[in-house]
Amino acid sequence: MTLVLQTQRSAQFVVKISKYCNLRCSYCYEFADLGTKARMPLDLIRALFQNIAPYVTRKQYAEIEFVWHGGEPLLIPLEYYDEISRLQKEIFTDGVRVANGLQTNLTVLTNRHLSYLKDRKFFSGLGVSVDPYGDQRVDKRGGQTTPTVLANMQRLRDAEIPFGAIVVVARNTIAHMHDICRFFDKLGISTRFLPFYLTTIDEVISSEQINSHAVSFDELIYAFNVIIDEWFRSSNAPNWDPLDEYTDYAIAHITGKPVYRYDRFETESVFVVNLDGRVWGAGDTYLSEAAYGNLFTDDFEAILNSASRRLVAARAQERREKYCAPCPYYGACPGFFVGDASADQERLLESGGCPVRVIVERILRKFTESGLEGMFSGARAQAQVRAET
Repeated sequence: MTLVLQTQRSAQFVVKISKYCNLRCSYCYEFADLGTKARMPLDLIRALFQNIAPYVTRKQYAEIEFVWHGGEPLLIPLEYYDEISRLQKEIFTDGVRVANGLQTNLTVLTNRHLSYLKDRKFFSGLGVSVDPYGDQRVDKRGGQTTPTVLANMQRLRDAEIPFGAIVVVARNTIAHMHDICRFFDKLGISTRFLPFYLTTIDEVISSEQINSHAVSFDELIYAFNVIIDEWFRSSNAPNWDPLDEYTDYAIAHITGKPVYRYDRFETESVFVVNLDGRVWGAGDTYLSEAAYGNLFTDDFEAILNSASRRLVAARAQERREKYCAPCPYYGACPGFFVGDASADQERLLESGGCPVRVIVERILRKFTESGLEGMFSGARAQAQVRAET
């Protein structure tokens, strides 16, 4: 998804409706809780909605989206989502559009699920976590699940149900990056590449997982160099996130688009809601001291103005002053990576600098090599002439 400056507010809430899962993916940061069958109760989901609705209505948000996440959300009966839909229609009544996304491992896909997804009875967006190469995504017995997922992806395609893919960029998948890119390019599926960063959050993820899967700065840059090269080789111009964002930054740099600099406190729009109602910004999930509050008990306005969120935003500002201010691409690049950096990403910044800067420079070189830079520069010159006349 390409990030643009919005004139109307929007917000996304990634809701951990349950941690229960039928897989045991080796890099999963929820690994310790995957056997827990508890789900978010409907009365607390009601409270969640009631604590969000007044603020987003008063501030005239254009849209809010709930992304139902796990665990595996499709292990929850579809009737449960019907009840959630009823609550949304009851509580969000004053013009705010409400969308519902789903992130699934797609191992559970009955004919009823297909019909439910096709008719958009609740879910309007669908993301499928899949690694077409590698052996990370296994079931509880250690069996490979990728063949099942690929078969179910084809069932979605046959039913004309749109979806995107989510691929983890980990140490043991980097060797397959060329094949991964070509796989999704051939299928024409929008894909999000999600790096697995080094971490010291021991209560969330084990040292064994870190040593096996976490990528260094150099490995991350290598992976994105492959992604960039494969994108330029493609005749399909595939939608690959976050490459789409970084390409937009490169084009904005060439064309001299108006400067936009991200302010986390003013414009943060993605919030992660845990099973117990605690809420974080996307970069600090599960760090106890960084929790903004609890959406089961606190209204959204209090969450946004909490002392912990103000502290997180102040630290984000310090990072932007340190890493973004000296960067020649700042303004064309809003500084999202630095502003929303997790503790893991901040260590990456300290060890190697900003990877987005390196990636943007790589894209700019590819533009020059392919002759595209002149086209964008020409557009900038024409815009300047129009402005002067």
